[in-house]
Amino acid sequence: MWPEVLVCLVVVTDSTLTASSSKLKATVSPVLTTESWGWPLLGMASTVGAQGTQMTLRITDETSPLAGGLSEGVHRTSVTGHTHGWGVVGASAEVAATLPTDTSKATVFSYEAGDVLTDSSVAAGRRVGWFYRGGHPMQANSNTRSLFMAAVNTAAGITVPPTVPTVEYQRDATDRIVSRAATGEPVVRYGHTGGSDSPQVTLDASNVVTQVSVGLPGGAVLHVTPGVGERWSYPNLQGSTAAQADDAGAKTGGTFVYDPDGVPTAGGLPDTRPGQFDDTWMGGHQRPLEHATGLQPVIEMGARQYHPVLARFLETDPIEGGTNNDYTYPTDPINGNDLTGQYVVGTCGVLAGIPFVGITSSTCALWDQTMSSDMVAFSGYLGGAWGFDLSGGIQHFESNATTVAELRGQSSCISVSVTVIRGVAMGYCGWINSRGQHRFSLAVGVTVGLGCAKSLAGSGSTGNTGVTVIRG
Repeated sequence: MWPEVLVCLVVVTDSTLTASSSKLKATVSPVLTTESWGWPLLGMASTVGAQGTQMTLRITDETSPLAGGLSEGVHRTSVTGHTHGWGVVGASAEVAATLPTDTSKATVFSYEAGDVLTDSSVAAGRRVGWFYRGGHPMQANSNTRSLFMAAVNTAAGITVPPTVPTVEYQRDATDRIVSRAATGEPVVRYGHTGGSDSPQVTLDASNVVTQVSVGLPGGAVLHVTPGVGERWSYPNLQGSTAAQADDAGAKTGGTFVYDPDGVPTAGGLPDTRPGQFDDTWMGGHQRPLEHATGLQPVIEMGARQYHPVLARFLETDPIEGGTNNDYTYPTDPINGNDLTGQYVVGTCGVLAGIPFVGITSSTCALWDQTMSSDMVAFSGYLGGAWGFDLSGGIQHFESNATTVAELRGQSSCISVSVTVIRGVAMGYCGWINSRGQHRFSLAVGVTVGLGCAKSLAGSGSTGNTGVTVIRG
């Protein structure tokens, strides 16, 4: 059905402004112009200019419909630098945005019909000025799109429902988040050191450091805000942020409690970073929760996003066949986790011994933290021991294989076991997978021996080399 009322809106570009300025000034139809140099011709500004290589603007009145739902503060407008037009406007103008460093230079503003313009004339109709300049291509982001639609709707007098909030991330080559732009919030940037995906430095849109974060042994995290002070976050045994304290050690806020899957049940949410992007559940591992107003809360788990209410990932496992279900999270989230969205680690119990002359054997039962499967590794070694011995112990097992399925798919590998000291050994097993990638497993642990085995290192810790066969 056609609308009963058609809205007339004049959008002015540089190709029409000069020749039509007198007609445009007199028309009662609303006018939206993006050419700052032409604003004086319409009486919209007394002084104008253009600021090059701009990627941000400052929202000065978040209640204005021209603000597009953005909060007061500096917001990113484009991926690369762009020329922003600006003007010194009259007292009757409603200013929604300015240059980020000079609030006297308006970039988004409007006049209502009857308002006094800068040349002392009266506006014949609604007039809207917008910062884009023709001839200067711009890679606009979601903020710019919201601002443009707000300018069109304001000029045309169209009332629209509240803007659906959005969050936009920028990632580096290793898939780490380096910038976050959320509807109604200033742009936040993140800096990393080393290979960690947990940001150590937080910056604003002008690259001014706003916070430094330091992960400490045991999962505690220190956040230092320049000019404000320190905030300490302390985890529970699961590694989730349970309490916070100020730089004097006094507790701030409540005690934060979560259900096993990460849904907050008491105490609210800790405030660890600028914006609504904080380390909550699994906060000791600095896994941030995205909880922008109006959006479903999700936790950034490295390669994927995790939804605590659903207790599932929102994207498929990046490793084909990596889990029994492409969206599953460990079914025992108290004792297991998947902090990167890609792999898990496990534990290994060892029964070694019964060596004959020059030969030893061992059996290792291995299970991952999803508790979805287990493996048994049978290893036959050629080593320096003779006699009889029976030794047992426990080892920590870790592998750079991305999934348990990848380990199960490996039938054998070259292995080396090295005795560190009496009763303490480290075993390495390496292979090349079907994609030509180097994979390894490393087991470090303690064994205690019985019997009369003879070796240089003593009972329960024979050094050896051989082949490990993995079956699951």
